Amino acid sequence: MPELGPEAGGPAPLRPPPAWLPWLGPIVAALVGAGIGEYGLGGGFWTVLVAALIGGFAPIVGYRVWKRLHHR
Repeated sequence: MPELGPEAGGPAPLRPPPAWLPWLGPIVAALVGAGIGEYGLGGGFWTVLVAALIGGFAPIVGYRVWKRLHHR
């Protein structure tokens, strides 16, 4: 099987994910929770909690997916 890479006209390899990416979770959770609570979706407790949880885990999940794709 021929090698893929920039020399062979294939896709360039992915860079490894930055090690600090998962640490953005609490910051993103706070920003998303505050934004939803202040500006969107009515701002009820459960709405803010769900939005903050999704926003908080997004950098962690993104890091794991990026790392898995990088190691393929």
